[in-house]
Amino acid sequence: MSPTSLKITFRQILLGKKLKFSEVFPIEFRLSQRFICDHDFHEGCRAILIDKDKNPKWQPSTLKEVSESKVEYYFSKFDEVEKELIV
Repeated sequence: MSPTSLKITFRQILLGKKLKFSEVFPIEFRLSQRFICDHDFHEGCRAILIDKDKNPKWQPSTLKEVSESKVEYYFSKFDEVEKELIV
């Protein structure tokens, strides 16, 4: 698993257990939109579905290298209010 995905998923679990069900959906939506724009999503698809080498080159390649600011970015609200999921 991508180190970035692992760190974000861990935070998502910790955060999600404190929130109401309706509060989780906008966060899940933000995460999904940010993941599909990230290098690691495309790299994972390449390694599993296209080249089938099962050897993804994650960026960054270790948990230690995943910055807190990158994790924060995934959870932050979109700049444009229209992009937010309204539940």
